Amino acid sequence: MAENRDTEQLLADLDAAEAALEAAARGVPAALLHQRPAPDEWSVGEILAHMADSPRFYVAEVRRLVREGGGAFGRPLDDPERLGPVEHHGHDSLDEAIARNRAGVAVARALLAELSARDLAVRGVHPRAGEFDVAGLIERFIVAHRRAHAEQIHQTVAALDSQASGG
Repeated sequence: MAENRDTEQLLADLDAAEAALEAAARGVPAALLHQRPAPDEWSVGEILAHMADSPRFYVAEVRRLVREGGGAFGRPLDDPERLGPVEHHGHDSLDEAIARNRAGVAVARALLAELSARDLAVRGVHPRAGEFDVAGLIERFIVAHRRAHAEQIHQTVAALDSQASGG
């Protein structure tokens, strides 16, 4: 299906968000990749494992919403399917984590190439965040999610650096 203006913008935004996430990850000193800043916070490796899985989940949700003409979407923060990839891949090497993230983004890019303007307008409701059309869902839960976790990576490294310097 030919891309429309909305999908072109979403693709550009997705590419920029992925570039920001990858740049943040590549800026992490190797010694800090798997260190948690606090017991209840994720390491950079765990963040990257979560981000590799996230697009796949939301692509499946979008496909379901489009097929069903709307409905509820999302999952609880403690969902085992959300946490499983973090546990299984949180200690991957940086190169493995980046490859998995690129593969996740490729799944989202493929979806965007398939969606029509009508598909982008299908509406769904997230239990914590409210109502979105598919375009908004992709922007919020795939694109902006990547940007937010890129920033979280920077904050994690800063916190670990501060701890190491006694600050």
